[in-house]
Amino acid sequence: MGTVWKYNADRSRTALVTGLNNPLGVATDRFNHIFVVEEGAGRLLKFNANGGDYTVVATGLQSPRAV
Repeated sequence: MGTVWKYNADRSRTALVTGLNNPLGVATDRFNHIFVVEEGAGRLLKFNANGGDYTVVATGLQSPRAV
């Protein structure tokens, strides 16, 4: 299962979300959101860079690989 990591200024890392099915493309916006495509599940996910729950933005995508 895939994990999305946040790398901190002190070179440590924090797992933002785990258990994803082949997460690929990653993008951010100016509101501190992270968008990740989950290829194995055909979904686009959105979550806050500070961690916490994610929101499913889109489903039923055919092999998404980029945001």
